[in-house]
Parts: sequence; C-alpha cells; structure tokens
Amino acid sequence: MLHHVVECLLADAVQLLLGDRVEVDQVLGSFHLDRKLVPSGDPGCLLAERGDEALLPQRPGPQLEQVVRAELLYRRALTICEKTLGPDHAVVAMVLNNLAELLRVRGEYKAAEPICRRALAIRRKVLGPNHPEVAISLSNLASVLQSKREYSAAEPLYREALAISEKALGSDNPNVATYQNNLAESLRSQGKYAAAEPLYRQALALREKMLGPDHPDVAVTLNNLALLLEAKGDNVEAESLFRRALEIDEKAFGPYHPTVAACLNNLAGLLRARGEYAMAESLYRRALTIDEKELGPNHPDTQGIRHCLELLATKTSTQNRRSSSA
Repeated sequence: MLHHVVECLLADAVQLLLGDRVEVDQVLGSFHLDRKLVPSGDPGCLLAERGDEALLPQRPGPQLEQVVRAELLYRRALTICEKTLGPDHAVVAMVLNNLAELLRVRGEYKAAEPICRRALAIRRKVLGPNHPEVAISLSNLASVLQSKREYSAAEPLYREALAISEKALGSDNPNVATYQNNLAESLRSQGKYAAAEPLYRQALALREKMLGPDHPDVAVTLNNLALLLEAKGDNVEAESLFRRALEIDEKAFGPYHPTVAACLNNLAGLLRARGEYAMAESLYRRALTIDEKELGPNHPDTQGIRHCLELLATKTSTQNRRSSSA
C-alpha cells in the first residue's frame, strides 16, 4: 500500500488533468487510452496530426497552469515512491510513464525520452517482455520518437507494441486498434502509404465496431487516414473524413479543445493546398486561438499553426501581386 501522501499526490495530479476527482485505485490499477498532437512531416506546413498513447481517460484538456502543477505533483510522488518502494517498482514505472507523457504533451520531447525509456526498462524487468503494460510503454516511447521525427526508430517499437497487444488481448480489442493506428502513423510519416492505409482502415473498422461511429477514437483514425489520402492526392475523400472527424471532436470535447484545433489545422491545410485561401485562413486562425490559450504560445503545435499562417500570407500576397500585374 502506498503511503497516504503519495496516494493524495497522484489523485490530485489526475484531478488537475481530468477535472474530476477519481479514486486512487483507478489511477494505480488501470491504464487508459488518450490522444496526442504531433507535428506532421509535411514540408510545406506543420499540420497537426493525431495518434494515440496510453495515459489517462479522454476529457477536455487542462489549462497549461494545471499541467505544470500536475508535473510538480508527479515529481513529488516519484521521489517518495523511489524512496519507499525502490527504483524498480511497477508503481514507479507508472508515475514515470505519466510524467513523461505530460512532458511530451508540452513539447518537451528530449526530457520525456529518457523517462519513457526508464519506465519501459522497469516494466520489462518487473512484468516480463510480453505484458500489456510493456506495450503501453513501447508505444509511449515510440510516440516521443515520432514527435522528434525519428520515424524509423519509432516503427519497430510500434510493431512490438502491436504484437504484444494482439497476443495478450485478442484481435477484437480497442487497444489493438490504437496500436494499429500508431504503427500506421509511423509508416505514413515515412511515406510508406501502401503499408499504412490498410492498418488505418482496420483500426477504423475495429473502433467503429467496438466503440461506435461517434467515439473520439474513431475521429483519431479518420483524421490520420485523411492525412494519408491527402498525401496520395485523394482530396475528395480526405476532406470528407476531416469534416467527419471535426464534427465528432467538437461534439465530444467542445469547440475550444486542442484536439479540435488539430482537426481545424488539418482541414485548413487541405483547403490551402487547393487554393481556397480565405477559408483556410479562417480555420487556421481559429485553431491558433485555441492552441495559444490551451497549450501556450511556445508549444510546437502553436508554432506550427503560426508558421502555416505565415506561409498562407506569403501565398496570398504573391497571388494578389500576380492579379494586379494581370
């Protein structure tokens, strides 16, 4: 049994992130699926895309101040756990996992990576190489590498996580769809579209079957599949999927959530590429407003949207000069 102080620290950290009070055994005894925002490899514009990682249940995002406070609570809990339970305890790995995810969400990828690696090493040692929680740590580490654009390094970790989850959980499990989606993201980022597309479609079908057509996890895969289709030049289906993902996320999270900003950003990128600059600018500005408030002005996603607007302004200016010359 953890010391009461540690229990309170963990519960308070989760309350800051979720907005609700939860029971401590929920924090310690289970792992859930959440979302991420990752800069895209699109050389023309940093579109925000989404994959998955395991940490906490899906809820409207906390304010940046709450995330900072939660980090302090996790670090205090980590210090106490290491002293009372030892450095290689499973609960230490859980706290490390959540701390690393906070850092990744804030864009602090270099700080998150060694913490992810330590959590993975502990889980492999304590739980064995084929435990579902090892798959979670593999996927989380891969997500950090993906965020750093180390796509070839992320791919084998995602493959291992998927193999573990399929063996441990069976093929009809929402967690398996998460790992299918994540592996597809890594493949898409490397331009391996033929390998990525069937994985996306498998993940989408499984999520719709297990979770229902309007679940936020369905929107994740819709969004990511749309990015792939856009890259292949299938803009008609891509736009349809982007808009469906946006509708699901606005309903699930409200209009001012970073996940909604990611959808807006992606749809704006498609419209920008088609020359629909006015509509694209409107969507970019709405996404920027959300991310500046929820993630802060220096977050990579916020900076990416700002860069998109700068590129759009340049294209618009060039187009206007050509029109005037004509």
